[in-house]
Amino acid sequence: MTRTDRGAQNLLADLFPESRVIACVRHIPWIIDSIERYAVKNPYQPSLLYDYKSGGTVYMHVNNVTGPLGLVGYALDALRQAVHGMQASRLMLVQYESLVENPGMVLNEIYKFIGQDAFQHDFDNVHQETVSYDEKMGTPGLHSVLMVYGYVQTEVGSLCSHQTRPTSVLCKTWLQAHLIFCGLHL
Repeated sequence: MTRTDRGAQNLLADLFPESRVIACVRHIPWIIDSIERYAVKNPYQPSLLYDYKSGGTVYMHVNNVTGPLGLVGYALDALRQAVHGMQASRLMLVQYESLVENPGMVLNEIYKFIGQDAFQHDFDNVHQETVSYDEKMGTPGLHSVLMVYGYVQTEVGSLCSHQTRPTSVLCKTWLQAHLIFCGLHL
């Protein structure tokens, strides 16, 4: 299910009464940081992330993705609705950081939630195929994963990493204030 709106949740429950929805969640500044890193890395690649418009400032990008129809804003509103909706008992939220730091434990919890027996995974041999999807989105390489499992810690604010540390802190503070203003609480 790609949409978590009211109609899709009820339809899913009607068609598949035993169904469950698992949503991977992450702190909003980290999501925006990832998106902006991609934009900085690919400045001449128009993509769906920014409505196929290249260029612009980090502030324009944040406004675009956090608006009600933006990639982050729409998803957050749909998630809020799912969490507080009639089908909330069918929903499991999985924190992204927990999944990458301890995938075995998280997957065992997911198997319990969906009522399936857990099985052993090979986290040192991970494959993911999203090349055609990323190309259609105008975001080649966006969903690339390392073949070998590992967790890499970085600092929020790296969306301004090409500038000095005080600017990164300023950017992070502006981002937090903007998200709160838009009703997107961290």
